[in-house]
Amino acid sequence: MTSNIRLFFFGICICLSTISFGQGNALGVHVSTTEYVGDLNNNNFADLYQFKFYAPGGGLSLQQKLNPSFNLVESAFYDKVQYKNLDKTLGVDADFFTLNLKLKYKFNNGYLLGEKAFFAPFLTLGAGATYISAINSGTFQAPFAVNEFKTDFAAGAGAVIRFSEKFFLEYAATFHQPVFDGWDGITKDINDLYLQHSLGLIFTLKTKEKKDSDGDGVNDNKDKCPETPAGTKVDFSGCPETVKSNDDDNDGVRNRYDECPNTPAGTAVNDRGCPVAERAPRSNDDDNDGVRNRYDECPNTPAGTSVNDRGCPVVERAPKSDDDDNDGVKNRYDECPNTTAGTSVNDKGCPATNNYNNNASYNSNNDNDGDGVPNSSDKCPNTYGPSNNYGCPVVREESKKRLDFATQGIYFETDKAAIKPESYKVLNDIVAILQEYKDYDVRLGGHTDAIGTDQYNLQLSQARINSVRNYFISKGVTGSRFDARGFGESRPAATNATLQGRAENRRVEIQLYLK
Repeated sequence: MTSNIRLFFFGICICLSTISFGQGNALGVHVSTTEYVGDLNNNNFADLYQFKFYAPGGGLSLQQKLNPSFNLVESAFYDKVQYKNLDKTLGVDADFFTLNLKLKYKFNNGYLLGEKAFFAPFLTLGAGATYISAINSGTFQAPFAVNEFKTDFAAGAGAVIRFSEKFFLEYAATFHQPVFDGWDGITKDINDLYLQHSLGLIFTLKTKEKKDSDGDGVNDNKDKCPETPAGTKVDFSGCPETVKSNDDDNDGVRNRYDECPNTPAGTAVNDRGCPVAERAPRSNDDDNDGVRNRYDECPNTPAGTSVNDRGCPVVERAPKSDDDDNDGVKNRYDECPNTTAGTSVNDKGCPATNNYNNNASYNSNNDNDGDGVPNSSDKCPNTYGPSNNYGCPVVREESKKRLDFATQGIYFETDKAAIKPESYKVLNDIVAILQEYKDYDVRLGGHTDAIGTDQYNLQLSQARINSVRNYFISKGVTGSRFDARGFGESRPAATNATLQGRAENRRVEIQLYLK
């Protein structure tokens, strides 16, 4: 039985050596002996270091360096503990096969002593498992034997003497306390323990060092910036966290995640790298209306004009200087700029009456909206519009610009057709335009970048454009007005070779047209 147990534990030790060799730092070969403290000597620690009873033992250890202060130590030992009391009436002879995992605190950590100090103390603390095979004898009780697997707690201290970088001598005194009080033949107050003295030669294991040429903490085989200056804070790829190569507009959002890669310096951005505020200083706002140039659809608004979030005036009525026919509609929005004084007009500056006609002989019964275009030729027979636009209202430039802006303002979940909530404001603005121009049909085009297969991108673009169409319908826009098509990657607006180009290719195009 004892022979099998020894083979078992030393087999485990060999396995640990094999598993840990590639990641370990040192292998130890030890000889040992023990001293007993327990019920047989009334737990008298004064008997220690007298070596009245001792027997040889030994074991192996592995040490992995965690940091300058701590090592992780795995050890496997065989120890024999022998003791007889003073009158030789009681005694124990026990074999211990022990596996322990311990944490070792080193005083040569660069703070208390130099890491290469010749003499260096240490402390250890750990736990493990032990198999106890004990024979007990005495006149006060019948002899008996035990064979038990138990938990073992270990704590100790020691020192190393360093001979070279490759090997050193280590002495350790380690108290072992198995969680079992009966191995010495007496069950009393507390668990018995023994002190293990070990002396070992520790050999450093040759491990392949991972080269880090610039000393930034990222090994060369993973370092994309292998010549980073000393002291530079780097990311996981070994490149400076804020260098231009990773963040072209230096807004703190890396290129790979930046949906607005050319944000002006100093602009507050969200987690997509896009501006979070519409208001801006004059240097980014040429007409000083509080809306940045990049979002301003009316970039030359007169000073003091109240504007909406697109930078366009929110008040339609204007003084005579901006309203030549004095009908209350500014020139820029007036589709009938020479209306006769006193004529009641609609919000486009055109006469509100349905029988408006400069030709006295014109038959108003053939012109429902009174715009001078007969119903037979009028593509918008119930909406006032100029004849040069088939009797339909002309789409204002501001509305066209807003539709163009929406191309890059609609966002989807990655590889999904779900619309992100931050897109709703842009979509609602478009709904207002579509409701304003109810006689126009709507072309919706979905486009992707070239990442992925052609077929996958085609399907994704169609699914996304359907999501946009469904959103508009949910807001009251008639579904029959839409021609929604996904084009995948087949119609790029920019190169797919750059992050910015791919961002421009991921877009939704919206166009109003007359059938």
